Amino acid sequence: MVVQGVTIVSVLAGVAFVAWELEQNRELVRLEMFSEGTIANRATDLALAGENPALVLAKAC
Repeated sequence: MVVQGVTIVSVLAGVAFVAWELEQNRELVRLEMFSEGTIANRATDLALAGENPALVLAKAC
């Protein structure tokens, strides 16, 4: 009986650990996607405004 109890606890701990790892992986993917989007937005801004956005804004006004 003790062996079965230890086995059940071990299996449940393993399942909990896998669930925790999956949650960490999901969060990492979410942050990577956010980072890539931020980099893409910065590249777009740089392409539109150039190296000196103040100059572009001054010409526009």
